Amino acid sequence: MKKEPLRKFNPDDAGFSYTLASEYYTSPVIYENELEVIFANSWNFGCHLSQVNEPGKYIRCKVGDEEIVITRDKENKLHSYYNVCRHRAHTLIQNDFGKVNFITCPYHAWTYNLDGTARTVRNCENVEGFCKEEFSLEEARVEELAGFVWVNLNADAEPLIKQAPDLEAKLLEHCPDIHNLKFAHRETWDIKANWKTAIDNFSECYHCATAHPGFVDLVSMPDYTVTTHGIWNAHVSPVPENPNGPLKVAAAVGKRLEYVAIYLWPNMTMWIMPGAGNIGLLYMLPTGPETTRENMDFYFLDEKPTEEEMASIEYLREVLQPEDVDLCEKVQKGLKSRSYDIGRLLVDHKRSGISEHAVHHFQSLVYKAHHAKEYIQLKESAGQAAAKAT
Repeated sequence: MKKEPLRKFNPDDAGFSYTLASEYYTSPVIYENELEVIFANSWNFGCHLSQVNEPGKYIRCKVGDEEIVITRDKENKLHSYYNVCRHRAHTLIQNDFGKVNFITCPYHAWTYNLDGTARTVRNCENVEGFCKEEFSLEEARVEELAGFVWVNLNADAEPLIKQAPDLEAKLLEHCPDIHNLKFAHRETWDIKANWKTAIDNFSECYHCATAHPGFVDLVSMPDYTVTTHGIWNAHVSPVPENPNGPLKVAAAVGKRLEYVAIYLWPNMTMWIMPGAGNIGLLYMLPTGPETTRENMDFYFLDEKPTEEEMASIEYLREVLQPEDVDLCEKVQKGLKSRSYDIGRLLVDHKRSGISEHAVHHFQSLVYKAHHAKEYIQLKESAGQAAAKAT
């Protein structure tokens, strides 16, 4: 018997929607398009403000397929530069972090001031018509929000605070010490899965009972909530006073007995664990159509983690993250099967803690980024049809 064709993804109906088609997770063409329409036009994570809190301190980060350097000039103004020399395009900064008095290209020793202006160009005085002022470093947009630095390659992008006006209040509600935190540790994984496969997995706890027994012991699943807001979503659960899970010690000594996870478009996830002031950032850096580098950064009140904070790191490193990596890689393998193209999202009426409405929320943002013009035209046509009907 011939199979009936499945319905397509519906960006406007979470309650009755299929998933994005598998090609969104495997196609090289779609991947290349995402580097432009998503990553080059969105606010990407750079660093915590404490990591660039004085002139010359810098952080090197990735925005899609570009390297960006974030630093402060001598007037303490925040800047973000493309990590490319204006001479013949050699990479400028070679390390992920450090401190400099000026930026020097290791190829021909062109140097730049911290405000991006060309400082020294060897032999330029003997070159007719050469003007150093024409060769300042190319800047990207940079903003501060909720204690972190964010970068956007689109000079005309709407400020992040307007795109996510209630995000900072949510973060401060659950992590009031966020501005005082310090970078303490990083873990890195290179996984065999599309970056969206990882975000899909993060966006629901439908899989938690079957895949994360230790995590389910930590939180209260009957009270677990998932809410969506513009370009972000939030998972919140109280933690029992005497949890049986692996973070028992951390929960017992901390002031907060709750677990909070927040997703921010396009590729940032934030974890606030039980205990004293802390936040963990797990962000998915696309490296190909079916590969992703995941950085997990930990921020605490002190650069040296306490025994309880190390327990959190070890649990995430040794248990929770390997469980999720295994899930994502096996999903990615299945997405390439000739038997699979599209699935059905399980979104219940209550939008409960195991509902997949946040997956639909994320996939809708992806769909609208790829099909912006068509989506606007579709909405306009629907509006005109509704107006005629009335």
